[in-house]
Amino acid sequence: MTFKEDIEKKYTALLAIAEQYESCLEGEETRSFGSRSMSIKEGADEKYWKTRSELEVQLPEFMQLLRKAIGDIPSSEKKYTTYSRTDFSTNEEYSEKIYNNENFGALIFFFEKIQNAIESHSGVLYDISDTKLILSQLRNTRGNVLSFSHILDLFIPEKMITIEKEVETTLKLRELGLEKVAQELESINDEEDNLKKCVNARTALEQIVLGFCEKNGIKPSSFYFNLDNAVSKGMTEKAQQKSIAALYSFISKVVHKDIDADSKNTQYAIYGVYNIIGSLIRKNETKKTETQVNTTTTEKV
Repeated sequence: MTFKEDIEKKYTALLAIAEQYESCLEGEETRSFGSRSMSIKEGADEKYWKTRSELEVQLPEFMQLLRKAIGDIPSSEKKYTTYSRTDFSTNEEYSEKIYNNENFGALIFFFEKIQNAIESHSGVLYDISDTKLILSQLRNTRGNVLSFSHILDLFIPEKMITIEKEVETTLKLRELGLEKVAQELESINDEEDNLKKCVNARTALEQIVLGFCEKNGIKPSSFYFNLDNAVSKGMTEKAQQKSIAALYSFISKVVHKDIDADSKNTQYAIYGVYNIIGSLIRKNETKKTETQVNTTTTEKV
């Protein structure tokens, strides 16, 4: 299961528990300081304490999962510059971090929104201890949670590549006539040195783009030139082009020893390549199916 899938699954489970929790409460919600906002329904004490305990455990676990996901992103993606700013309404100075990678900056923005909704003094965890309604506030974080999980998928595509998926991917590549790509992916497991694994992963990425160019009459050149022309011919969307280029740049830095070829960076490179190649294969199959459907429809007409 990817981080994205795990985060969204746990968030959905939290909403279900929060709904059960609120079903134990009654009365009009008040906002006075120090008062209990709601009362527990008669006979619902056991269910109330059960669901409250679950929330008190699972909300921190959910936040820990988000922090773990951020922590697993390579440090090269987290670089930032600190700027001094002045609030002209108060003349007070403050500092602001501008991340080199805009996607990572957006990821942190949504994380802080979720953190505030759950862990601040006006957040869900605090309101549970004061017997207040929480479901609405938790639901209102949905957009931030989904934004976080979707952006995260750009950095940590998949944490587990099963043998079955490896075999399935290489078989599909061979069906598409991309033998060289399949060979490069298979050779990753034959290498013990992380640097060589990254070289093979990068070559696989180069070969799948090159293969598309050759099939579409594009004269091959450098990787970025090939990628730009392949995208213009419909290999994938512009949005994914940025992700592919960013991953290729990252792996190249590892290969050139600008970034350490440690296990985390190597895994990031390999999983990223598998994720992108898998995505491109699925797009190819979708286009093939659409073409077959259109051909059948035309024949009937």
